[in-house]
Amino acid sequence: MKQVLSVVVALFVVASLSPAHAGGVYYGGSIGQSSADVSSTNVAGSGLSGSVDDSDTFWKVYGGYKIFKYLAVEATWEDLGEVSSAASFVNPLLPLLSGDVSATSESDGYSISTLGTYPFNDKFKVFAKLGYLFWDAKTIVALTGFGLPDSVVSSNDDGQDLILGAGLVWDYTGPGQLRVEYEQADVDNEGVGSFSAGLSFKF
Repeated sequence: MKQVLSVVVALFVVASLSPAHAGGVYYGGSIGQSSADVSSTNVAGSGLSGSVDDSDTFWKVYGGYKIFKYLAVEATWEDLGEVSSAASFVNPLLPLLSGDVSATSESDGYSISTLGTYPFNDKFKVFAKLGYLFWDAKTIVALTGFGLPDSVVSSNDDGQDLILGAGLVWDYTGPGQLRVEYEQADVDNEGVGSFSAGLSFKF
C-alpha cells in the first residue's frame, strides 16, 4: 500500500510542476476504504454465529478523456479489498461435532464509465458516474473440527455489474486536480461501497 501512496504523491508532484494544458486526457489515482454489505451467516455458513470484518483499504488508478465540458469517459482498475469472517458452531450433545469456520474473500476489477460533470466555477465541479464493473473474486474457506480433518477450500468467481458513483473535483493548480468520490457496485452478489480521495492531472 505504501507503493500505491507513493505513486499518488508522485502524480501530485508531476501535476504541480507540469505546465497547464487544454487537452481532454487525464489520469490519476485514489485511495480510501471499501465496505461490503455482508454478514457472518452468508460468508461463513448459514446457522453459524460469528463476526465479520467487512471493510478494507480500497485503491484505484484511472484514465479518462473529457469529450466536452459536461461529459467524459473513464477506464479504471481498482482493488476492492478483502472481507473476512470467523464463525463457530458448538454442539452441546456431541462436542466432537463442534467446529470453526473462517472465510476470506478478496476482489478487484476494472470498469468503463461515463461521467456527467457540472462545473460550479473554474475551480470546482461535481460529477456523477455510470458504468460497468468487470470483477474477479477469490474466496478461501477453512474448516476446523466437525469430526473431520482440517481443510481449506478455495474458489474463484467473476462477473460484471453496474457501478454508480458521485464526487467532487477541485482544480487546485494548473493541470492538477484533487478528487473525492463515492462508488457503489455489486460484487459476487454483495453490495460494495467505497469512499476515496486522490489526485489526477490533465494534459
